[in-house]
Amino acid sequence: MTLSRLSTRLVALVAATVTSSALLFVAPQAHAANPKTAYYTVELAQSATTSRQLVRGVPVKCTDGKCVAPLASTADKNMCVAVSREFGEVTVFTAGKRTFDAAQIAACNAKGATKVAAK
Repeated sequence: MTLSRLSTRLVALVAATVTSSALLFVAPQAHAANPKTAYYTVELAQSATTSRQLVRGVPVKCTDGKCVAPLASTADKNMCVAVSREFGEVTVFTAGKRTFDAAQIAACNAKGATKVAAK
């Protein structure tokens, strides 16, 4: 094998490695960091006192009793509890295409209220 063939193969290998790394690590992070991508939508019983706050490491933006947030690296029920704890009683909670039912929202509010009382 000649030196030119070896260097061509080496360049191709490095290019493939860089491309794979970008697709595996950078692209998903860029999507998760996009604040316009609302994964969670929440309606509160009362308007929130703050309009923007970090909850479970993601920015939650609230306007007129409705909040939106991008996907967090936590279970949906944990995000619901965290929002309830930080902003007050939740009346509607949607995670992606899944909408919580009344029992799930009641459990979320109960756990959120318990954590507020423990502080």
